[in-house]
Amino acid sequence: MPRELQLRLPPGRGVCSGEGRRASANLAREARIEAETLVIWGERDPALGLELLDGLEEVAPRVRIRRLLHAGHWVQREEPVAVNRLLTDFLRRHV
Repeated sequence: MPRELQLRLPPGRGVCSGEGRRASANLAREARIEAETLVIWGERDPALGLELLDGLEEVAPRVRIRRLLHAGHWVQREEPVAVNRLLTDFLRRHV
């Protein structure tokens, strides 16, 4: 967990607890990313559900979400060719 989040959570509370999730959600609402942003998400991720993508446009209005059907949590290891293609295409357009 990023140190910034740890400092905002009450002692003994993790992001996975109900209170921790609320604190994380509040922190995310306060943040705003104005840069072009690429999110590559594995649809078979057992740890992070697809519902975490909901509302991402509110925090990062210029986000591009690319979902990989056959990848789990470690998209760069499970689908390296697809991830490299997505990264290369994104960087060519925005750098």
